[in-house]
Amino acid sequence: MGAVAYTSTLAEHDHYRSELERERREIREMPAAEEQEVRDVFKAWGFEGDLLEKAVTQVIKDEEAWVDVMMRNELKLAPIESSNAWRIALVVGFSAIVGSFIPLTPFLFLQHNLSLAVVISLIISALALFGVGAYKASITVGKPARSGLQMAVIGIVSALAGYAIGALFGAPGGG
Repeated sequence: MGAVAYTSTLAEHDHYRSELERERREIREMPAAEEQEVRDVFKAWGFEGDLLEKAVTQVIKDEEAWVDVMMRNELKLAPIESSNAWRIALVVGFSAIVGSFIPLTPFLFLQHNLSLAVVISLIISALALFGVGAYKASITVGKPARSGLQMAVIGIVSALAGYAIGALFGAPGGG
């Protein structure tokens, strides 16, 4: 999981840089078309008349401002720092390891009763997922109970789907 997060962050960074260079090239090679795109962005924001023209003129004076408007508003892209890739990979990797221990813990203590371990694993996992979902909503936006329930349902359905696939292919413990 950490490696996937690392490579995904680098790919997003490379994609951003590629689009940034494309926008810069388009501004130099097709300034009238790119100026019209800025005008269209500002019109969509409700600018009109003299204010619209002054805003467009101001933005296109500075290539960096012009590129920034195009990247953020036309392409809906924000800068991605490749230097964050390692930090993101460590956080995701650590989270995956910790998250994996939650459903496995009951099996360490209940090796003699696997059916009970499965039930307890599902309950503990659902509670942990609910807690994470509720916490996410409390620090971002949304209703904690709804977000917690949503995360718990998605996680448990995913776990059951994995179990069903294992059972379908005759994996040990999958049926």
